[in-house]
Amino acid sequence: RTNDGWSAWECDDTVTVPLPWAYVVVDGVTTTTDADGSFSADGGIDSTVVSELRGVWFDVNNDAGADEQLSVVAQDGDQISLLHNEEETELEMSQAVAYRDANDVRDWILAINPEYPTIGTQTGFPVNVNSADTCNAFYDYSSINFFQSGGGCNNTAFGHVVYHEYGHHLIAEAGSGQGEYGEGMSDCIGLLMTEDPVMAPGFFQGNCVSGIRTADNACQFQESGCSTCGSQIHACGQLISGCVWDTWGSLQASNPLNADSIIQLLTVN
Repeated sequence: RTNDGWSAWECDDTVTVPLPWAYVVVDGVTTTTDADGSFSADGGIDSTVVSELRGVWFDVNNDAGADEQLSVVAQDGDQISLLHNEEETELEMSQAVAYRDANDVRDWILAINPEYPTIGTQTGFPVNVNSADTCNAFYDYSSINFFQSGGGCNNTAFGHVVYHEYGHHLIAEAGSGQGEYGEGMSDCIGLLMTEDPVMAPGFFQGNCVSGIRTADNACQFQESGCSTCGSQIHACGQLISGCVWDTWGSLQASNPLNADSIIQLLTVN
């Protein structure tokens, strides 16, 4: 069970969604769900079926304790459903949402560019959730990492934030620099996936309208200080997301049938 959008969980309804490419272990033998979250495996009498939130492409790790694990007993021929996050707690919700969203952004980028460096073949990339900190998330070149709720902020393992942090990984694998460029381009990944210029709606508790910044801005380049929106690394990056958002709007007016594919190809490639 996850939220049904890209905002923080308090802003969206909870729905049941399939988890693609996830590992399921039946009597010690690993099988993998398909794109629709389904699987089949040979079983016997009282087969033990185990599911964690890890799969071919991503491995979700709960920094606040044991990873969520489901275990059921089934007979050969049984049809079973494995439901993660049944209790809808923060520590479990973050694991399920991060797994889904990481797979979504990977699938999205490969649909635009199947030859994108590294991403198509990289397996078991770590997604670490529920770290003992608040109001932030980060990429460290070997994993993406998300914090627990607190300090006026929701748990950061959700939609836009996951897309942004994985965006840093996309930038690294393409050989581009990070810095202000990385922040702006990572915002663009979330922007293009959701068509929402607001970065991370619901990041702050009790506010499902505003996020932490927006691509719908009037930032202008300044040779000294980077941007009229500020010189801080994320503020400076809004120059890039603002350009992409405005260009997309112009394309929707001039070339509405192909606007989405054009802006995706221009930005990603």
